[in-house]
Amino acid sequence: MAKLLRLIKRLSFVIIVLAALIAGAWFASENPDLVAPLLFGLQLPKLSLGLYFSACIAVGVLVAFCWNFVYYQRRILGLRAEIRSLKKSLRKAESELDATGDTKSDLSEKGAASVPAAADSVNEPNAPNKLAQPQPSAKGHG
Repeated sequence: MAKLLRLIKRLSFVIIVLAALIAGAWFASENPDLVAPLLFGLQLPKLSLGLYFSACIAVGVLVAFCWNFVYYQRRILGLRAEIRSLKKSLRKAESELDATGDTKSDLSEKGAASVPAAADSVNEPNAPNKLAQPQPSAKGHG
């Protein structure tokens, strides 16, 4: 199923790119007027208006792609830092649990009555989380 979805995603990407190229070529052929624009005081060569227009759209798409790539890479780094922090909190909680002498089998013998807040938050997805949330560290994550 995952392979089929990947194939559909690739095919749709190829179709969109081909449609954009065809539309750009069509626009360029419909606007053959030669223009020589000034770009920051630099005289560009005389080319068709459609070609300049298509080039501007392509540059805009590339800039947007790069912008989103950087944004999501930063977000991924932040989420990885949060995962490290949560794993550290989990290890600390497990070590505190081990220090109290309770084992996992002791907790399972106590049954679900000893942890009703966790059971409620798992069974009711819209219910507010009643478990204690770990506090973010005072240090920045870069």
